[in-house]
Amino acid sequence: MLSRFLTDETGAVTADFVVLTAATVGLGVATLGVLSGGLSTASGTVSEGVSGTLIRSSFLETLATIDFTGGALGGWTGASVRDLGGVIGEALYIDQQQTGRLVFDVPPGSTEATMAFSLYGGDTLDNEDAIISVDGVPVVIATGYHGRMTIEIPQVDGTSVEADVVVEQVDMGSAGRYLNRGDSKALVSISVREPPDSLTLGVYSNNSHGKNGDEWWAVDDVVLQAR
Repeated sequence: MLSRFLTDETGAVTADFVVLTAATVGLGVATLGVLSGGLSTASGTVSEGVSGTLIRSSFLETLATIDFTGGALGGWTGASVRDLGGVIGEALYIDQQQTGRLVFDVPPGSTEATMAFSLYGGDTLDNEDAIISVDGVPVVIATGYHGRMTIEIPQVDGTSVEADVVVEQVDMGSAGRYLNRGDSKALVSISVREPPDSLTLGVYSNNSHGKNGDEWWAVDDVVLQAR
């Protein structure tokens, strides 16, 4: 009977499982003791790093849209709204030696601010410029010549600019004396990285016959955004 008991394997699997489970639990407890100190230190470091950090959406937030409907300046100063007729309609008319300015606030924590708008060159501009600036620094120089427009983009740290001429020598409603010269249009987009709490967008016109209505620069469809 003793030999039969010694050779009987009934219940052996259960016994082995109990032993292996105990060994696994013991190994886990030992590992936890080794790692717990390092994990606590790492979690404290991460907590200190993100504490007080403002997490913002990466999507652009529209701050304002300005189309000058009904003569509303939308915060612009130094220029006036004028109905230029045709497909342009009401726009910010920048007369001879005028500078139109728009000051706007940027939400705290923003990493980028964008200013987009349409720039029109009207009628008989003869190598005269519209100088577009951000906080007084020129970022776009547009030159008009008898219905055509060329764009120069100075390189400014922290600022990226896109400016594309989309229409040339087309009468879009220039309201001037020499409609055969035609008008021009460019789409301008200016982005400022790590912007300050407020920005000033400026558009200066150095045309010489603005008061006669046959040379002018105008801005329309302004969109201000930040992220």
